[in-house]
Amino acid sequence: VTFFVDDVSVQSMDSESVELVENPGFESDLASWNSYVSGELGLGYYTLHSGARSLKVKNRTSTVSGAVQDM
Repeated sequence: VTFFVDDVSVQSMDSESVELVENPGFESDLASWNSYVSGELGLGYYTLHSGARSLKVKNRTSTVSGAVQDM
């Protein structure tokens, strides 16, 4: 299964609500994103929510495969 992701948001629970995700809209290529278990990460240019790009994950071999980011 191939899927697309765009505009990821994870915020801290403190009063400042700091965004924890780096490059959440994939406008800086794949900076800060890595593949988890299997699958190929790429950029989507036609299937997106906002901006010019989205994350495309393809060739997954497991249901837990996808994109991850250390926080």
